[in-house]
This record gives sequence, structure tokens and C-alpha cells, in this order.
Amino acid sequence: MRIGKTQTKAALASLLVMLGISVIVMLVSQLRGDTSSRQLRTLRAEVTPQVLNGSETLIGGGAFPPLAPPPVRTAEPTPPPTFSAQVVRADPERFTVAGLRDQTLIRLRFWGIEFPRGDVAEGENVTQYLNRAVAGRRVFVQPVDAPAEGGVLPVKVYLGKSLINEQLVRLGYAKTTVSSDLLRDAQAQAKTLRRGIWGAETEQKETEEQSKESSEPVFSCVIKAPEATRIGKATKIKVTIVCRKGGLKDGIVNYEVHDDRSAKIAQEFKVGQSLKPGERREYEFTWKPDRKGGFRIQAGVFSKDWAANHYWNHEGLKIWVK
Repeated sequence: MRIGKTQTKAALASLLVMLGISVIVMLVSQLRGDTSSRQLRTLRAEVTPQVLNGSETLIGGGAFPPLAPPPVRTAEPTPPPTFSAQVVRADPERFTVAGLRDQTLIRLRFWGIEFPRGDVAEGENVTQYLNRAVAGRRVFVQPVDAPAEGGVLPVKVYLGKSLINEQLVRLGYAKTTVSSDLLRDAQAQAKTLRRGIWGAETEQKETEEQSKESSEPVFSCVIKAPEATRIGKATKIKVTIVCRKGGLKDGIVNYEVHDDRSAKIAQEFKVGQSLKPGERREYEFTWKPDRKGGFRIQAGVFSKDWAANHYWNHEGLKIWVK
């Protein structure tokens, strides 16, 4: 019995010691938690800004640097969506279409190309081509940029699968102004074949070179005629002669029509013609074709006795007879 009581007292003492240790640990933990909370609250107070007189300051001294306003992003202009339209004016400088939905008239500019300036004949040829190709027809318009000043919209114009911008360059009616492989290839072909403005520019360069080497009078000419006519129809042909250098006294202005074998089938001329340097004169001839096919109109300037050929337009103008 004594041994049992002794063991019970020992066990009870151990239990009390363990409880005491547990209480002490809990108290220490609580004290640590309170200290951490106070430190955290103090730290928050030190860095919390207060607004005084419209500016942010820090408790305990110092101030926040002023915040820069967020950058304002302006939306870049975007081109309008593609649309179908009907061409109502085929003038290259005032190309106008009417939208098929609301019939609103829209001024357009052919993207990536420019038309020659100062050459009336070429300008008329461009207008003739556009009138024949797209006037009154339905086209597909693809805007490339937002409308420019004046509301003119730069666009690509498609007739079916054909890009009109490209055709104008390929036929020598316009020059490209952008780095587009398609337009540059078209322009290279027009230069090689001396079409349109490239034929005129090449001819002018050759004329200038000849004028430097010779004292002979220098001329150039522009031939205007419809691209196609009919058998028996009186077809008007206009020839404009320009005296670039020297002059002409009692000379002859001659025009001829040649077939596809270069055989002359028609001719008409004016005698007693005199031109001063820088003078321009227009002549009108009439030709009645008597057969179908492709023909070339050529013109030139001769001395009064046909002895000297001062100028001859070898390229001429192609005309078709249906």
C-alpha cells in the first residue's frame, strides 16, 4: 500500500509539471503574437499616406512622388470596309462611284499610282480607257487607307478579278508610287514595250539627244483617234505637231495609215506649213477604212519638196476596224 501511494504522488507531480509547462508555452506564444501585431500596426501607420491640402504625405515624414497620369491612347484611323459600287464618273482625277446600298457618291483615288500631268493627250487617253473599261459598271472597291484631306478615299478598284490600278500602270497610263511588286512589274513591262507615257518619254529623250547633235529643226507630235471604228465610217484623226527647236517654213505635214504588214493604205498631207520654235499646231484628217483588221496611224514633218524628213512618228497609234 505504501508503494502504491508513493507512485500515485509521483504521477500526480509529473502531471502538474507538464500542465505548468503547457501554460507557460501558451503565455509566451500569446505575448509574441501581441508584439508582432503591434509592430505590424506601427509599420502600416508609418507607410499609410494621408491627403493633406491635396497632396499625399507619409506619417513620420517624407512624401510620395507625384503619380504620372496614364498615357492617353488615340485610336488610329482605320480604312472603311470593302464595298461594291457603280462608277458614275471615270475621270482619273475625279473618279466617283455610287454605293450600291445607299447610292451615296464617293470620291476615290487610285492607290499606289499617279497620272501624268501637263500632257493633255495622255490625260485624255486615260479618261477614254476608264470610260470604256469601267464607266457605268459595277466594281469592287477595297479601301487601303483612311480618307485623305477632302474626303478622297485611296482604294484598289477591281473589275471582276482584274485590278484596275495595275492595268493603268501596265498600259502606260500611270506610274507607280509605292513598293508593290505587282505594280513595279507592270511598270517594267510598260517601259520595255514603250507604252503610253513611256513611249512619249523615250521619244522626248531621243529628240533631245538628236537636237544636241544636229542643227536640224526638231519636232514631236501626238496622234489622237478612236481605238476602234467600222468599215466605211468617216473616222477623224487629229495630229498635233510641236516645233521643239529651229522652225519650219513652207513645209509639209503628212499622215499615213499602214496595215499589219506595214503597207501604206491611206495618206493625206498639208503643204505650205510654217511653224516657229515652241509653236504647236493641230491638224485634222478623215479616213474611211475599207477592210477589217488592225492598223497603225503615223505622222511626220517634211521640207517643202519632200527632200528632208525632219520628223517621223514611228510608234504611231494603233486603231482597230471591225
